[in-house]
Amino acid sequence: MRFSFILIFLLSSFQFAFSQYNPKDDKEPKLKRPYKLSDFSIHYSGAIFDFSSCYLTHMHEISSINSPQWTNMDSTIKQNNRSEIYTRFNFQKQLVDQESSFYGTFAIGLSVCAGGRLDVSYFSDEKRILDSAIVNSDPVTNLDSTTILQNEYRYSATEIGLDIAYTIGSSPKPTFKGEFGIGFSTLYTISDQILFIETESLTISYLDQFSRIRNFNELNKETTELSAQPQLIMKLYVPVILSYKLNHHGKFALSTMFSGGVEFQKPKSGNFYTYPYFTIGIGCKYYF
Repeated sequence: MRFSFILIFLLSSFQFAFSQYNPKDDKEPKLKRPYKLSDFSIHYSGAIFDFSSCYLTHMHEISSINSPQWTNMDSTIKQNNRSEIYTRFNFQKQLVDQESSFYGTFAIGLSVCAGGRLDVSYFSDEKRILDSAIVNSDPVTNLDSTTILQNEYRYSATEIGLDIAYTIGSSPKPTFKGEFGIGFSTLYTISDQILFIETESLTISYLDQFSRIRNFNELNKETTELSAQPQLIMKLYVPVILSYKLNHHGKFALSTMFSGGVEFQKPKSGNFYTYPYFTIGIGCKYYF
């Protein structure tokens, strides 16, 4: 239902963007054959991954870690949501003919991504129930103990790279403009970090020699930093950009960008891993 509302909103926005412009009202030359620099844009987006993944070997290739050999062990891995910044110079020209309301835009710029990437966790629990035992040299009964072991790896990184896109949209003359197309980014890791968090939790409950219930809890946690391999990141995505000028002849415009696609991640000496993602962002444009 939520995606249906978003789709209806986008379709309505594009219909309004194309219907508000009449080329006959524009006294300037309509058809511009070469692409000319039209504006500079910057967008901040939140990339939504949050998809569970079966690529447990991905983290093993980023850092040389080994799975613990525990009984009753289970594991999880997921992608974290991230922050993305796009800065683009946009080159535009009118398409088809002088009466057309369609404009093509070629964009080139820089892309910066930062934040957590992968979270991997191994965990195991062991339960014991004893009718009698010795605790601190004292006899006890009905002893119930639970031991939980967990090894967690948190990988975060910052990447920077080149971003190119081509979109088709309505005329930039009116106040409101809509455009959609296809984009490609290639990035490389400039800084990264893996935090290894080792946790052991022990819970004990028993009756002492005076038939009193005793509970005992102990938590041990240790955090260390591990080295990581840099990654090559490639993104193939479909952007949808809606822009609104503050006034009809103004230089500035506010914009909203939706995009979705596939991200390919490759550790320096590893394999390619594929993850789908979706972004919602805000930004602005300055028209030259």
